[in-house]
Amino acid sequence: MQEEIDKLLNELEEKIKSLTQLAKASLLTPPGIYTFDIFVNGLLNRSVNLLKGFITLMREKNFIAAAPLVRLHLDSLLRLYAPQLIDYNIDDFSLKVIGGTPIRKLKDKDNQKMTDARLVEKISEHENFNWISKVYDTGNAYVHYSDQLIFASMKTKDVQEKIVDFTVGQHDEFIPLSEKHGAVHWMHEITDGLIFLTYSWVKQKESYTTNGG
Repeated sequence: MQEEIDKLLNELEEKIKSLTQLAKASLLTPPGIYTFDIFVNGLLNRSVNLLKGFITLMREKNFIAAAPLVRLHLDSLLRLYAPQLIDYNIDDFSLKVIGGTPIRKLKDKDNQKMTDARLVEKISEHENFNWISKVYDTGNAYVHYSDQLIFASMKTKDVQEKIVDFTVGQHDEFIPLSEKHGAVHWMHEITDGLIFLTYSWVKQKESYTTNGG
């Protein structure tokens, strides 16, 4: 399974290139730069650096530090999705965020504040994103001290004798490969979501040149 993880990490590195190219396309696509482009650019810059950090940490066998980045990466996807829930101009939305207003304090078209819980609920209604609730909950377990982190520092050595090994060390040998594989897999899914939503925005901008906007 380690070979598969290494392969997925290499593929994830290639997706960084896709994100940087889409960021450039967002800014350069006619008819000009919208405030929303600035919002998207900052978000993708964050995601590219989170991905690079995640890949580096995974290769250095530091899963404990890498795992919370899955949750942070998901945060970017949720915030890129948020404008789809409003009924006013996305540039006005972007100005509010750029001006320092947290998205969780902004309201959607149903007059509900766009908290993380609300964003997770709404995006999970889409078939392609019905996995987000699970990843959100699991990711929080690595951001906040929880049973996940406790078990990451111990490993059963002998079940019958009830012998357990404990560790405080710079390694992730006590983390099951299946868990590592899962983290890399979800980083791919989140990145694909970011690519899809950004690409959709670029295509929307292109339509403005013919339809006006």
